[in-house]
Amino acid sequence: MDQTPTSQSTAVDPATPSGPEKQPLQNAATSSGDPPMQDPVLLRLALGYVYFHFGFLKFFPDLSPAEWLAEQTVMKLLHQGLNPEHSLHLLAVFECAIGLGLIFKVFPRIISVMFFLHMAGTYLPAIYMPEMLFKIAPFAPTLEGQYIIKNFVFLAAGWTVLVPHAFGNAQRRRTSRETSQPPPP
Repeated sequence: MDQTPTSQSTAVDPATPSGPEKQPLQNAATSSGDPPMQDPVLLRLALGYVYFHFGFLKFFPDLSPAEWLAEQTVMKLLHQGLNPEHSLHLLAVFECAIGLGLIFKVFPRIISVMFFLHMAGTYLPAIYMPEMLFKIAPFAPTLEGQYIIKNFVFLAAGWTVLVPHAFGNAQRRRTSRETSQPPPP
């Protein structure tokens, strides 16, 4: 009897891997039991846009609604070491750099440090000028107080976007080194 393949025989689909390639690829995060990292693109771009936009406004006098608050905070932080215009331009460069770093996803560790330093700085008016932040503390914030309170959302967004990408690679390398080493005798 002739053994010719028929249409009912099992054909190998080239799209279906066979052999060792059959296993799905795993990255270090998956093999260590952690879920794979995903970049929250929309959140990163939105945070980057807001940072860049608010920073860019500070280059032009009287356009930023937080101009006075930012000037006073930087001046008190630097003990009157800079004039208000220079302090505002320094802050503008800092915020624009953070925004561009987030948008283009470059230098994640440097941008993370800059972001968290900036976030710490945004809460300084609560120490230096608490009377400017609340009509009735802590229940009735002024517009400036609301501006600072919204930074809790920025802080959470920055943590979500930056920390896994800036410092997650070191954790994955450490985990993969630990799993690839033979057990001690």
